[in-house]
Formats: sequence, structure tokens, C-alpha cells
Amino acid sequence: RYPEAAQAAQQGLALSPDPHLAYFAHYVLGTVYRRAGSLDAAITEFRKAYQADPDRREARGEYERLLAQLNAK
Repeated sequence: RYPEAAQAAQQGLALSPDPHLAYFAHYVLGTVYRRAGSLDAAITEFRKAYQADPDRREARGEYERLLAQLNAK
């Protein structure tokens, strides 16, 4: 079901420039990619999420955690 979730989030990004929607869509994509084992893609999406809405700390925390995990390898 990861491909369907990723597709839905990408469609949301394509339909609206709203920063709150962008945050949510990138956060969902980051979560999908993390669970699918694509850490580089997850890091990119979590970074885009916190750039879209810097006041929301969840995405930045995920970004930093995954980056540290990737660098530890």
C-alpha cells in the first residue's frame, strides 16, 4: 500500500501550493519512504516538510533522526 500512499501525497502536492498541505504531503511521503526502507528519499521528504512549515517540529525531528541513522552506517 506504500505506492498508493505515495501517489496520493504526490497528487496533493500537484493540486495545491498551500504550505500546510505541502507539509502534510511531504511528511506522509517521508513516512512512506522510511517504512519502505528508502532512507535517502525519506530524508529528502522530511526536509521538504519542515521547510514548508518550520513551526512544526515533527518533520525536523524525523529528518535529524534519519540523517544520524544514515551517517552512523
